[in-house]
Amino acid sequence: MNVLMVNKFYFESGEAGGVGRYFFELTKLLEENGHTIVPFAMKHSKNLPSVFEKYFVSEVKTKPSWNLWQDLKTVGRFFWSLEARRKLKKLIKENGPFDVAHIHNIYHQISPSILPVLKKKKIPVVMTVHDYKLISPNYNLYLRGKIYDKICGSKFGRCFFDRCINNSFTESLICSLEMWFHHRVLDIYRKNIDLFIAPSIFVKEKLIAAGYDRNKIKIVPHFCNPSGPIEYRTTSPSKGEDSVGNYLLYFGRVSEEKGIGVLIEAMKQLPELKLKIAGEGPEFRHYGLLITNYQLQNTQLLGHKNIAELQNLIKGAYLIIVPSLSPETFGLSALESMAQGKCVVASDIGALPELIDNNFLFSPGNVFELVELIKKLTNDVNSVIENGEENRKKVEQLYDKGSHYTKILGVYNYFDK
Repeated sequence: MNVLMVNKFYFESGEAGGVGRYFFELTKLLEENGHTIVPFAMKHSKNLPSVFEKYFVSEVKTKPSWNLWQDLKTVGRFFWSLEARRKLKKLIKENGPFDVAHIHNIYHQISPSILPVLKKKKIPVVMTVHDYKLISPNYNLYLRGKIYDKICGSKFGRCFFDRCINNSFTESLICSLEMWFHHRVLDIYRKNIDLFIAPSIFVKEKLIAAGYDRNKIKIVPHFCNPSGPIEYRTTSPSKGEDSVGNYLLYFGRVSEEKGIGVLIEAMKQLPELKLKIAGEGPEFRHYGLLITNYQLQNTQLLGHKNIAELQNLIKGAYLIIVPSLSPETFGLSALESMAQGKCVVASDIGALPELIDNNFLFSPGNVFELVELIKKLTNDVNSVIENGEENRKKVEQLYDKGSHYTKILGVYNYFDK
């Protein structure tokens, strides 16, 4: 098949996050099975090399430039990008025909202006729903310490009054108007997307509750390919040995909704344990200062780590902690840890309970529950090892690349029925 793969970022780190990783892993998986993948994205200094870069749209910087004309042009592109339409038409003309277009995140930097182009060219369109931007201006459903889902699918104007975007009236107004224009005036996603791919039952139910047709939503969880032997430790990390499994690990985006503040508060009560935090994000400096102010000698902020470094960190951890405060659409960091046979402790929120056994879940934001669960598992090495083994088997049976390929191909071939 000739597949058009569309995502606003063409790199994996930083703001591209888990979407970037999945985009490239899926591309690799499809190419290994003989399919041709043609990317369409935005130009950026972090981009990986691509022979198709000449078709990519120019960079859109979402932060204010304090140049009024430039900022107005940027906002205009959020609503409707003429450049994206023009360049996509050229790409299709020179590299088509395409059997299917697979859309990932296109909001702001590319805009949904490309969707009618695909429809007119009679290219079937599928979209993986990586966040909640289809149903709310606040794409992670989190605001000032609480879940924010009261405007999902309707009443977008409330976002302005609630300052639901970065606590800003201006940004909230722009995003509210953008949602109103795309969903109320044009209804552009429902009209032009043939199938939506939800990575979890939770996301599918959210879309249905917001008014999307359940018959146009297919559940295809993300995947992870287990590799290499599992390394276990036989004693508790509180014993202090400098060997495999002598620390706790969080990895991912360093931002408030990921619950890192909760984890840092927990470490105040766990002085005998070590915590490593790997990743980057908008709250990196804030959490660094918090660790310093608390004088936590047992907590390290490691910053960005490449894939190989991250794999080694996961391999060396006793427990992986996923303390999210916002409803995760899937939980890719949890899955990657499970693939290495690790025990994962996670918030009971969003799609995480679909991955993690109930005995290893705690109430979101509840420091006491998290501390007690970590203490319990620190003193029960056998349970940690057994859960790691079960997690590895679960990934091998349900979330391996073979089953993912079969499901994705089933979605692509849906249009041949």
